[in-house]
Amino acid sequence: MCQIYIIFIPLYQATAIGNNAQSAHALLKSEYVETLKCEEGRELILKILRKSMDKTQLMPENIEMLEINKDLYSQNVIIRMLTRDEIYAACSKINL
Repeated sequence: MCQIYIIFIPLYQATAIGNNAQSAHALLKSEYVETLKCEEGRELILKILRKSMDKTQLMPENIEMLEINKDLYSQNVIIRMLTRDEIYAACSKINL
C-alpha cells in the first residue's frame, strides 16, 4: 500500500512526506502554483500519487481524499472527505 501525503499550505508552498516523496517534490516543483483552485489541486495530487505508485491508471475505489480549508470570514478550519463522485471525476481527468 502506498501512502503519500501532499500538503498545500495556502499563501505558502506545498510539500510531500511519505513513500516516494522525492518524486512528489519534483512534480510539485514543476506544476504547483499558489493560485491553484481546489479542483486543480486534486488533479495535481492524483498525478503525484500515480507517479509515486508507478501506475498508468489510478483506481478511484482505492483512493480516499480529505480537504482541509480555512473559512476566510470566520477563520474556522473546515475538514471534508471528498465524495466517491468527486474522486471519480478527478481520476477520470488524470486517467486519460
